[in-house]
Amino acid sequence: MGNRIEHILENLPSIEDHLRSIKEVIISNIILLGQTPAPTFAEGARAELFLNRLADGQADECTTDDFGNPIGIIKGTSNGATPPIFAVGHLDTAFDEDLDNTVSAGVLASLPVILKTLGLSFESDIVLPGVIRSIGKGNLAGMRHRWTTGAAPYAAGL
Repeated sequence: MGNRIEHILENLPSIEDHLRSIKEVIISNIILLGQTPAPTFAEGARAELFLNRLADGQADECTTDDFGNPIGIIKGTSNGATPPIFAVGHLDTAFDEDLDNTVSAGVLASLPVILKTLGLSFESDIVLPGVIRSIGKGNLAGMRHRWTTGAAPYAAGL
């Protein structure tokens, strides 16, 4: 274990350089999603944009579930033999149209580019849903739908 940590620490400067090389992608995704209104129960335009950003970032699969949650999948190396990892961000606007919280969704939409740039792969598939109807009267409906109808059990959730 110690050797792995030392290896990671030794490589941190190059990781930082690689991330700097794609910072425009990450910032653009945050800004584009933030400029697209998505009040709870009316997240359609942001959900479509999120899915497009995942496709532009070359996620292996891009789809929308029957509830309206856009989902990207980065395929793992085990061909489904290991449980998937679930990394989620909500798409609806938490406060109002002038004050938004799209950083997590923007980073999530950038994850295919980030992982490819860093040369990282995983045994498990990485499932990237942008869930709708999360805030207020939405009562986490998109998240509950995704969690109960997705490929369970998950190895981890973020």
